[in-house]
Amino acid sequence: MSLQFYKVVHLLGFLMLAMAIGGVVFGGATKKQTGILHGVGLLLLFIAGFGMIAKLQVSYVSGWIIAKMVIWLVFGGSIALLKKNPAHAQTMMWILIVLGAASGYLAVYKPF
Repeated sequence: MSLQFYKVVHLLGFLMLAMAIGGVVFGGATKKQTGILHGVGLLLLFIAGFGMIAKLQVSYVSGWIIAKMVIWLVFGGSIALLKKNPAHAQTMMWILIVLGAASGYLAVYKPF
């Protein structure tokens, strides 16, 4: 598969993840809907991310890739934290927005 295909799937995964988190923060979806969106979005991000790494032929231990994996793990645990502590949903939302922007920065500029 082409690099462009992986990029589209990666963006689709991020969109699904963002919708799931938004559903939890703003209460616009059921737990089942947000859980499915969150899980499938994370899976698409994971598969497409590693597909792009393979296509770009970069090392898996590059600093920017490790940082993106840590961000992915934070996004993975975010829905549990949001459901457990809804009083902090607005704060978590802004933290996740900053982490999403950081993830995009790391992907585009590959600073380390």
